[in-house]
Amino acid sequence: MTHRLFEDKHHASIYQQYRFVPPVEVKNLILQYLDEKKEPPHVLAVDLGCGTGQNTRLLAPHFQEVVGIDVSENQISEANAVPGFPNVTYRVGTAEELPFQDGSVDLLTAASAAHWFNQDKFLKEASRTLKPRGCIALLSYTDALKFHYSSAGDTLNSIYEENIPDKLNISVSDVCGFIETFSYYQAYQRANPEAGQALLRNTQTRLFEDKHHSSIYQLYRFVPPDEVKNLILQYLDEKKGPPHLLAVDLGCGTGQNTRLLAPYFLDVVGIDVSESQIEEARAVRGCPNVTYRTGIAEEVPFPDGSVDLLTAASAAHWFNPEKFLREANRILKPRGCIALLGYVDILELNYGCCGDRITSIYQEVLNFLLPYMSMKVTVANSKLQDLFEAIPFPDKKRVDTIPVKMHISVSEVAGLIETFSFYQEYRRAQPEAGAALLQNTQTRFLEAMGVSSPDTRIEIKLNYFCILACKPL
Repeated sequence: MTHRLFEDKHHASIYQQYRFVPPVEVKNLILQYLDEKKEPPHVLAVDLGCGTGQNTRLLAPHFQEVVGIDVSENQISEANAVPGFPNVTYRVGTAEELPFQDGSVDLLTAASAAHWFNQDKFLKEASRTLKPRGCIALLSYTDALKFHYSSAGDTLNSIYEENIPDKLNISVSDVCGFIETFSYYQAYQRANPEAGQALLRNTQTRLFEDKHHSSIYQLYRFVPPDEVKNLILQYLDEKKGPPHLLAVDLGCGTGQNTRLLAPYFLDVVGIDVSESQIEEARAVRGCPNVTYRTGIAEEVPFPDGSVDLLTAASAAHWFNPEKFLREANRILKPRGCIALLGYVDILELNYGCCGDRITSIYQEVLNFLLPYMSMKVTVANSKLQDLFEAIPFPDKKRVDTIPVKMHISVSEVAGLIETFSFYQEYRRAQPEAGAALLQNTQTRFLEAMGVSSPDTRIEIKLNYFCILACKPL
C-alpha cells in the first residue's frame, strides 16, 4: 500500500522541480559529525526515501559511492534522469529491507523521509548495515525528528540539532509547486481533483494580493515600446495574416501591454493571478474591446484553436514552462503566434555629465537587493533561453537586442525599483528599511545630479528582447 501512495508520475515530476535541496549548513554538519565519529575513508553512503535525489546528489562529492533508495519507481525514474553523477545509483526498495551486507555502510541518511519508516524495522536494518562508528543522519526542514530505540543506546551515536536556520528565495509559483509536492495535498487532490487545483490557483492569487504593489505597478511599470509592438504585429502578419480576432495577454499585471494590442484585434483579454492587479487594469478607461480576467497561464479559459496571438510581457519567467507551452499549443489557431517580451534591466542612466555616477548608484541598489531575488528573475535575465529552447514549434526566433531610450523622473526611478518583486520581498522582511532604501536612493540621485526636484527627468537606456514562435498548420 505504501508503494501505491507514491506511484504518481506527476507527483514525481513536481517533486523534482519544487522540493528543496538540503542547505549547505546541514550537509556540512553531517559530514563534520561523520569525520569526528568515524574518520575517512568514506566509501558508501545510502540515502533512504531519496525521492528524486536532491539529497543523494548532495553527498556525491564526498563518497566513493552513493546509493539512493525509494519505494517509488517514478521517483527513481526522475532521479535517474539527472546526469552528471557517475558515482550515484538508484534502486527501488524500502528502508526496512536494505540490500547491503552487514557492516558495509559509512553513512545512512534520510531527508524529509524518516517519518514514513517503520521505526523498529528501520533501526534494526541501520544497526545491521552500518560499519562500526558508521553514522545515521535524519534531516528535515519541518519539526525535527526524534527516535527512541531502547536497544540502540550508545551503539548508534546520535546528534539532534533543533534549529538550523535557512533562508531561500523562491517564486510564488514555486511556493504553489512546493505545496503540490506535499503528500497530504496529493491525498486531497485525489479525493477532490477540481478543488485541489482550485486551492493552488487561489493560493497563488492570494500571494500576489497586495493593493499597494498593484497601484505602483500601474504607475511605474514601462509600457512596451513601439519597436517591440511593431515587431510582434509584423511577425503575426507574416506568419498568419489577417483577420486578427483574439489576442490574450498572460501575466498582464495592470494592463500596459494588453492595452497596447487593443487597436489591432477584435478582442483582447488580459489574464493575471492577482485580483488587485486586475482591478487596477479595469480602472483604466478607453479600450472597449479589452477585458480582464483572474487566472493563470497554465490553465487558459479558451477553446482549442481560438487564439490568434498569445503574449506575455515581463511575465513568462513566472510560468510553469511545460504546462504553459501545452496550453499555448492547445488554444492557438493554426499559424497563431506566441510573443514573449521583456527587458534585461536598465543598462545606463544619463543626466548631464553625471551619468556614470547615477548608473552606479542604481546598480548598487540592485546588488544590495540581490539576496532577495528569486531564481525566476534570473530566468528573465537569461532572456528566457530555456523557455525558448522548450517551445515545440519549429518556426521560432528570438530578437535579443532591441535598444530603447526613454525619459523618466528621479521619483519614477524610485517607483520602478519599488515595483520589483525582490524589492517587495525585502520590504516585507524589513518594512522600515525598505522605505528608507527608496528615500535614500532618491536623495543620492538628486545629490549626484546637483538638483533638488525629484521631478527632474533623466534619460535611461535599456535593451528589450522578444521571443516569437508560430504554431504549425
